[in-house]
Amino acid sequence: MSTRWFIFLSIICATAFRFYIFDLLVTNNSPILPKFRVDSVSVSNFSYFDSNSSVTGNWNARFSIYNPNNWMTISYETSLFHASGLNSETRIPAFNQSRLSQTFIDAAFATRDDYVDRAALRDINVVGTPGSITFNVMLVTGFKFVATGSGKVVDLGSDYITVWCEGLVVSLSPSYSSASGSGKLVKPRDCDVF
Repeated sequence: MSTRWFIFLSIICATAFRFYIFDLLVTNNSPILPKFRVDSVSVSNFSYFDSNSSVTGNWNARFSIYNPNNWMTISYETSLFHASGLNSETRIPAFNQSRLSQTFIDAAFATRDDYVDRAALRDINVVGTPGSITFNVMLVTGFKFVATGSGKVVDLGSDYITVWCEGLVVSLSPSYSSASGSGKLVKPRDCDVF
């Protein structure tokens, strides 16, 4: 009789330990939202028309995305990228991000005779001065956390996040009056995620 009790108690202890480990790894390790940062923005073929306060140019923004989760990968759906202040948007293809990793994505977009609020342009009319343009970027994407461990994949649900990157300042070359102007992001910027 004592051998049966020992086996029975061993099974209960092993099961309890397994549930404890699962609770410790998955439940108490609740998902943390990823961290987004704009590392660079460049513009080529930039021109500004003072008469109607419009800009034309080819833009490229580079984001770095960090997944701070120990036990979860993140699967992103197709994302909508919108540059407010420039009235331009583009789509970014779906991608997956493994745990504790950093991923870089690029968003290329163009503006053609897009109206820009004059407050977003600084020193752009001063001859020989490298002016600048300030704008915001919003990225909306669907995502889901996926827990991986012990060979099983557990879908922890999906949702949408909005990434808001405010006050991106691009310094422009003095030749912006022609279509040969160019510019680069003054400094990288962390984004808010909600």
